[in-house]
Amino acid sequence: MMHPLDQLSSEEITRAADLVRKSVGSNDRMRFVCISLAEPTKAELAAFDSGAGAPLRAAECVLLLPDSGETREMTVDLTAGQVQNSKTLPAGTIALFSPDDCFLAERIVKEDAGVRGLLKDRYGITDMDEVLATPSRTSAAWKKFFRSTNKHPNNSRGCSEHQKPSLAFTVLATISRWRATPGP
Repeated sequence: MMHPLDQLSSEEITRAADLVRKSVGSNDRMRFVCISLAEPTKAELAAFDSGAGAPLRAAECVLLLPDSGETREMTVDLTAGQVQNSKTLPAGTIALFSPDDCFLAERIVKEDAGVRGLLKDRYGITDMDEVLATPSRTSAAWKKFFRSTNKHPNNSRGCSEHQKPSLAFTVLATISRWRATPGP
């Protein structure tokens, strides 16, 4: 028998995602930040411990809708197969990074002609596989700090893979608009 605090199974996560997609409508660019167990109340847990039936299983979902700039929280009743509630968070609310967000932001930046030109002109770097980017959030954009590789001439100090000297510029990558803007 499953305990009410057992994490969601892969089947439950898939079901929650499918129900959210159905509720939101067709949106290929929608991204899930997380899907996790909506924990039952203390009263429901006490009733379960006293022999009552298990409380309903529900999932909490946080998703990004890049086309509208919205971040939403949705609760899905997995037993009834429906969205219980949906809340659009206030404008400017920024959800956590997902790995997909990081890969997408890095791809936007690495494919941008302006960024590629800046790396070539300032540092002589033409192979984008020799560059990695680390994201951090600022407002509604991504701030990317580029770091050089061991092959870069400024890395004469023998830095480890995680301690490379920073290159001197920042790029804002706006995921919803698939655009990178090199900074100073």
